[in-house]
Amino acid sequence: MHPLKKTARVAGWLYLLVVLTGAFVLMYVPGKLFVLGDAPATARNILAHQALFQAHIVVGLASELLFIAVVLVLYRLLKGVDFELAALMVLLILIDAPLAFLSVANEVGTLTFLREGGFLAAFGPPQRDTLATLMINLDILGTPVSEIFWGLWLLPLGVLVYARRLFRVSWASGCASTA
Repeated sequence: MHPLKKTARVAGWLYLLVVLTGAFVLMYVPGKLFVLGDAPATARNILAHQALFQAHIVVGLASELLFIAVVLVLYRLLKGVDFELAALMVLLILIDAPLAFLSVANEVGTLTFLREGGFLAAFGPPQRDTLATLMINLDILGTPVSEIFWGLWLLPLGVLVYARRLFRVSWASGCASTA
């Protein structure tokens, strides 16, 4: 197998994993646990399904690491086309990475506020629920900022792919191949 084709396949598989983990983190878990405008219900859901919320945290970390891996593999694949555009693509994802890791820190904070004991015992359940909801809301409010970078990195990627004509569709066979 040609090295470019192998690298392109690795990028494709990694990106598929990003999509699957992203769907879990951005749609499935929030749909199961978060109750808009109801801090106590959200807190009860998280406490009742701590394993799901912890999986949300771990999968969120894995998803971001996979996303970084995707862009690095694509950089390796496309840097010969236009080094500056390939570097811009990487930069846009690396700007988003700290936002994603901050989001995970908010989720860890959420779980910390909801669990009783330690120094947080000075706060009553309503206060801890409210603080946990604040952390969740900060996470939700940060998502549109991340979405800007999720969209922007696609611009240099699209230009690079088009310029390289890396992916060519064979209409006769109906399958994609690399040049």
